Amino acid sequence: MKNIISIFFALLFLATACKKMKKRKNTLPREGVWRAEIKLKEGWLPFNFKLSYEGNAPLMSIENGEELIAVEEMLMTNDSLIVKMPVYHSEIHLTLADDSMQGEWWYLSKGRDYRLPFRAVYGADYRFLPDSALQAPAQDISGKWKTIFNPGDSAREELAMGVFHQEGNKLKGTFDSPTGDYRYLEGIVSGDSLYLSEFDGAFAYLFKAKIGDTIQGILYSGKSGVYPWIAYRDEEFTLPTPENLTRLREGEDQITHTFTDMNGNPVRLQDERFRNKVLVVEVMGTWCPNCKDEARLLAELYEKYKGQGLEIVSLAYERTGEFEKERDNIQHVINGLNLPYPVWFAGKIGDVESQIPIKHLRAYPTTFFIDRNEKIRKIHTGFSGPATGEAFDKTKQIFDQNIKELLRD
Repeated sequence: MKNIISIFFALLFLATACKKMKKRKNTLPREGVWRAEIKLKEGWLPFNFKLSYEGNAPLMSIENGEELIAVEEMLMTNDSLIVKMPVYHSEIHLTLADDSMQGEWWYLSKGRDYRLPFRAVYGADYRFLPDSALQAPAQDISGKWKTIFNPGDSAREELAMGVFHQEGNKLKGTFDSPTGDYRYLEGIVSGDSLYLSEFDGAFAYLFKAKIGDTIQGILYSGKSGVYPWIAYRDEEFTLPTPENLTRLREGEDQITHTFTDMNGNPVRLQDERFRNKVLVVEVMGTWCPNCKDEARLLAELYEKYKGQGLEIVSLAYERTGEFEKERDNIQHVINGLNLPYPVWFAGKIGDVESQIPIKHLRAYPTTFFIDRNEKIRKIHTGFSGPATGEAFDKTKQIFDQNIKELLRD
């Protein structure tokens, strides 16, 4: 399934700044297509965005394959611009010139020191290379590829499935894994070289590879991540079943821990609101993009089944483990996704197994389906989001079916 997010939000300007802008020439960034780049450990990650205007208020849309991301807010004063990314607690701080911008991407969820150089130029509509610089593709890699990240490293090796769609030089796709997917990737094949990238405010991925009988390359991720990978064409390849990856501890099947709501009050799944209800509990974090993809689906399911006795709770496990420091990050996600169900602060990453009766947490998100007697009946590990197509459709069917079965019991 190809999911296109194409909702544009009007972005806010300070009234005083708007008055100043009318008096200055070339202060407003130009309307049209821009090519942006973020500096990673090795090379620059490219992506495109479009700017348009309603009066003096700009509308920005970031492009990643089939996905269009609209920002919530941009704040401008004279020749400075702050782009506040939707959902994720991250910002782009820029200085404007006539046809260019430069500055830094700040990923605030990882701390105020997590900053990477950013630059953009007006009018370039290509992502990696202009058409004039492209070579004829060595082959068409459309289809499924069994992929291994960090091959040969027993501690870090990860199995995944590459799913690609190629038209000429243009390439789109993603990698799905037992712990989640790499969301919408877009790029090119030029000769025997592959390039893919993705930026959404949290993920910053750059893939480079050589194509032959196998595909061998490097994934550059964020500020310092460098991961080798190799892929083999295999249309029959499948990933492990997500319902069989996480196990309960023997003799335990309930979540009885006390958590904290957004007002700082103690709350439990045994509270009156959830009595005799079917309950879906998502283990998530505001730093986790796959968790937000799942939250969008859970919001749809909540609206569909709340009248039949469904309740949903997301448990946020954060980097610091301190409620007052993490409250803004959690509220930012609640507001950005317009979540209709409660999100509770649960503690620090790593606290899950002391609060929930599982042997080992393998992925964020991990989702628990709980019956009216408060017993965990099923566990789903990871989440295959909309970029995965068929896998996403299957995941939606599984979630819907699990809820319907519990509501019927």
